[in-house]
Formats: sequence, C-alpha cells, structure tokens
Amino acid sequence: MHLVRLLVATLIGTLLREVQAGPTFGIADQDGIAVRQRMLEDSRLPHLAEAAPYLARFDREAEYRYTVQAATALVLERVKAGARPMS
Repeated sequence: MHLVRLLVATLIGTLLREVQAGPTFGIADQDGIAVRQRMLEDSRLPHLAEAAPYLARFDREAEYRYTVQAATALVLERVKAGARPMS
C-alpha cells in the first residue's frame, strides 16, 4: 500500500507540475482559484481539466478532518480484523 500511495502521489505531482499547478489558493482567494482553474482546464489533459474545480482550491481544515477520519477508520478496521501491527 505504501508503494501505491507513493506512485499515485508522484503521478499527481508530475501532472500538476506539467501545468504549473503546484500552488493552491485555499478557499478564500477567488481570483487565484479562478486563474488556477483556467490553467488546469487549458492543460489538454482531460481528466485534469475535469477535476480542475476541485484541484484549484484547498480547504486545509476539511482535508485534515477527512484524513484523520480515514486513518482512524482504517486502524479500527484492522483492529476488528485482528491484524498484527505493521513493522
């Protein structure tokens, strides 16, 4: 699983760098979000253009909550299944 995450992060980062879409503009900078969304939509990468409205903004608090909830759910599922600790 660690390898899959690494691969996915690398691919996404590569695609975003190709269209110079590294920075994010939070949820308040509407002008910055609009510029970033246009850059993503003009990328000629159909899936990236389709995801542009979501990639152009970044809600730090919502992403943090989601990550903590997902990690907690995974740990609880492993405990229920009797999984051994990862080494």
